[in-house]
Amino acid sequence: MNGPLPYTSGLARPTDPFTRHDVVYTRQINDKAISMRPVYLKQDMDLLRKWVKKEYSRPRFKYTPYDEIIQTLIHVAHSDFAQAFTVLEKNAPICQVEVCNALYKEVSLYAHCKEGDYIVHFPLPYEHTIEFRKDILTTCVDYFLLHKEVRRVFAIGEDEDRELLDSTGFSNYWEGEIRKKRVRLYLYGEGMG
Repeated sequence: MNGPLPYTSGLARPTDPFTRHDVVYTRQINDKAISMRPVYLKQDMDLLRKWVKKEYSRPRFKYTPYDEIIQTLIHVAHSDFAQAFTVLEKNAPICQVEVCNALYKEVSLYAHCKEGDYIVHFPLPYEHTIEFRKDILTTCVDYFLLHKEVRRVFAIGEDEDRELLDSTGFSNYWEGEIRKKRVRLYLYGEGMG
């Protein structure tokens, strides 16, 4: 790769989603090489269009206008508290994953999140096996934990995510109601304090 990686000074560093970025992390798992790079909208539009229309797309995304999702990704990429990544296998985009400083999420008001806590949003492709989705999520978490500012990684899970999260090393950390909606927050591993 030419030049420094885009995240040498932090995981949630502002980037331009219309500029091509190199792969920032690759993990070899058996015969698969799973990589991550910041979202590049010019190249990722087809993936995002397909992803939004898929039946595995969560209801909150399925009925969200496509332009609104793109605007959200642009906001995330420009922010200094979150980042959106495209996950690839053999350089082919598979899905989009976001990570956000937990203190900027409403759940932090209820779940006692602290500095260094990050939440991963993982609308993973359900057409793949649970084992492959586990490999994707593990790759993402491994990359996030390489950054010194990340002390703990959380995931907000729904009922259909429980098996995946359990098998990836997440455990139920907090459960409660926010705005009349049941929310489960899972912690990866033992955390680091």
